[in-house]
Amino acid sequence: MLPEKTNPKLILEHLDTAVLEFNRQLELIYMNPSAEALMAKSFRQIQGKTVDKLCQPKSKLPPLLENVLETDQPVTRRELELQLSSGKNITTNITVSPIPGEGVLVEIQSVGRLYTISQESRRQKEYNTTLHLLRGLAHEIKNPLGGIRGAAQLLDAELENPENMEYTRVIIKETGRLQKLIDQMGGPKRPPQKQFINIHEVTEHVLKLISAESTSEITLERDYDPSLPEIHADKDQLIQAVLNVARNALESLKGSKGIISFKTRSLRKYTIAGKRYPLVMQLSIFDDGPGIPEDLQAQIFFPMVSNKPTGSGLGLPIAQSLINANSGLINFQSSPGHTCFDFLLPFEDKGQADMIQAAD
Repeated sequence: MLPEKTNPKLILEHLDTAVLEFNRQLELIYMNPSAEALMAKSFRQIQGKTVDKLCQPKSKLPPLLENVLETDQPVTRRELELQLSSGKNITTNITVSPIPGEGVLVEIQSVGRLYTISQESRRQKEYNTTLHLLRGLAHEIKNPLGGIRGAAQLLDAELENPENMEYTRVIIKETGRLQKLIDQMGGPKRPPQKQFINIHEVTEHVLKLISAESTSEITLERDYDPSLPEIHADKDQLIQAVLNVARNALESLKGSKGIISFKTRSLRKYTIAGKRYPLVMQLSIFDDGPGIPEDLQAQIFFPMVSNKPTGSGLGLPIAQSLINANSGLINFQSSPGHTCFDFLLPFEDKGQADMIQAAD
């Protein structure tokens, strides 16, 4: 008995390579899940759109497809910069093949993603090493600080001269401030209290807070995917992490008009900290401010790094620590007029989450 034939579309659904099919009018008629992840759009959203609508003006992809239609010959391009209409630029290997009488088939492999995974892994190791050193250093500093504070409190109780008491109270106040700062540098002090939540509950809460802090010249935008499943995470920790990044965006736009946008999407087959997940939630916070100085970009998730005169340099490291504690990661891209922070958190089904909690 011959084995039952496998549906070709089913094979395409499980490929890591992004596959798109266009008809002879170069209208999109099929894309697999990997292509949806690459385009950051569902097939339902862009079905029937022409290739030029999916790319930025002067993109090299539309003329490449037109050439294959005219010559009826396949074409491969290595390390081609793919410029998407979303503003995203991706380095890719692309093969375009003619489908006689039908249109063209496009296969895309993201070269940049492999490089990004390697960079993410290296940064995460550096960050974890720094955090470990900071926690050890914090322990060594807190002990003498506690002694200094205690001695100042005892001395303050014995003094009668108000002028001398002023000095001891400065010591008490400053040692307390330093202890608080050291506690913040060490990252979250409690494990996440995970529950299943809708990410839009988090974003709406944060948007209300920054709306109260912003001026009428700042436009707050939403671009949500309402079909996203719930994520298994600590709601309070997520709110704090998202708020830290959103406030940074708000501060970068102070004194000028600007846009802060919250966008949610799902990504398929995505790697976080060396582990590959079938489905990942992506929350992107975008602003059109001046951007992060290039010389600071490699260090912004390390404590005490800031380009603001009054900044503590702890907002982003704390945000990264909180998201890491929830099995996620924060990435970013920044250039003048375009800064985007991506919060990446894996989706877990309820059965899997219950097993993890039982193991903990």
